[in-house]
Amino acid sequence: FPVISVSFGECSGETWEELKDDLCDLIAGVYSDHKYLEHGDFLDYAERKEFRAIRERDSAARYKFALRKLTALLHRYHNKRVVVLIDEYDKPVNEAYRNDFFKPALTFVKSAYTGVLKDNVHLEKGLLTGVLRVAKAGYLSDLNNLEVYSLLDTSFADKYGVLEEEVVS
Repeated sequence: FPVISVSFGECSGETWEELKDDLCDLIAGVYSDHKYLEHGDFLDYAERKEFRAIRERDSAARYKFALRKLTALLHRYHNKRVVVLIDEYDKPVNEAYRNDFFKPALTFVKSAYTGVLKDNVHLEKGLLTGVLRVAKAGYLSDLNNLEVYSLLDTSFADKYGVLEEEVVS
């Protein structure tokens, strides 16, 4: 399957503008990971213009729904639905809460996450990881078919986690 992998762990800012710049840089980087889509005649003129605007950080580009748009392009290109991996999904919202600009950050992040993960026919599977539990209520409550697996869930103990000797040392 084609994969979109993104980690919000480096996103930070003391103002909404700083955090938004980091979010847009991150999304631009994800588009750069898939710049092969620009080669040849795969994209029409409007798609190529939009793709390049996001990849090159044009201030007029639409970033909120860019990940969803990328899943559609990857699905069409590879003729397979897309796997989306989002690491540290909670970092931007935590930063916004700590620095008192929660509302604009929440609006952006909620649109981005629900856009790519909810009712997306191009999505095969999505995975969110973070330090905060994914609540079935709150800003991710719009997501469908949400399953929450804790690090303490023993059914996945052989898949992730830390070994006792790693904790001791």
